[in-house]
Amino acid sequence: MAVDTLRIEDRDRVRTLTFDRPRAANAFDEALYNAVAAALVEAAGDAGVSVVLLTGTGGTFTAGTGRWITAEEAVESGLALRTCPHDELMETAHGLAAEIAARPLASLLATKWLITEAHRDGVRRAREREDAAFAELLRRDGAAGDVLARLD
Repeated sequence: MAVDTLRIEDRDRVRTLTFDRPRAANAFDEALYNAVAAALVEAAGDAGVSVVLLTGTGGTFTAGTGRWITAEEAVESGLALRTCPHDELMETAHGLAAEIAARPLASLLATKWLITEAHRDGVRRAREREDAAFAELLRRDGAAGDVLARLD
């Protein structure tokens, strides 16, 4: 799917997807969402791609989180590995991605599975706690009526 708001580049087994809507702070619209989804599916089926690197033009990755964070905050929260000077950002990111891409595919797949499962386990446990809390609330006298009244 060709779209002028997504640029795709392949180098060193790394596919870089660049969101190119700088006037909209790279916020996703339907066309960009569909293009990124298609590009990710295509990358997953391409034996020459081991890592996908996401970036945005205009000094913004993408808008839509409702909160701007600094690079230092991204590192502190675990969203980023480290900071680097802006003019070195893409080469540094690509270098790290290329290091990962050079590893054996089985290792990459196992690592991705472990990370995904750890996240899923956390979500499952949180939902189980939430379900238990709501079940307890509903068991209490009159609580079910209170909950239903608030839903109206």
